[in-house]
Amino acid sequence: MGKPTQVCSRMSMKSLSRSRQICSRVVDVGGYGRTSDCGTLANSCFGEGLRDGTLDLPEDEQLSGGETRGPLPHIFVGDEAFPLGVNLMRPFPGTNIPREKRIFNYRLLG
Repeated sequence: MGKPTQVCSRMSMKSLSRSRQICSRVVDVGGYGRTSDCGTLANSCFGEGLRDGTLDLPEDEQLSGGETRGPLPHIFVGDEAFPLGVNLMRPFPGTNIPREKRIFNYRLLG
C-alpha cells in the first residue's frame, strides 16, 4: 500500500456576467500518491455531482453583448490534470503556444 498523501487542487468558479469569483479547494485527505488529481476528482462526491449535473450550480446566464451566443454556464477552472467538461475548463497547456491561446489563458485565469 502506498503512503496516504493530501491532494489539493485549486479550482475557481467564474461568473462572467457578475465579475465575481468564488475560490474553493477540493481536498481528499487519505488519497494515495498513485492516484492522480483527475482520479481523485472522479471518485469524489463533488466530481460525481459535477459529472452527472447534480451540483447546485447557478442557472446558465446571458452575457451582456453576447446575445447571439445564448446563455453560458458557470464554470470551474482546473489545471491540465482535469478533464474538460461543460462546467470544467482549463488553460491551454505549454508555454510556446499561439498568441490567441495565450490571450485565452490570460482571460480564463485572470
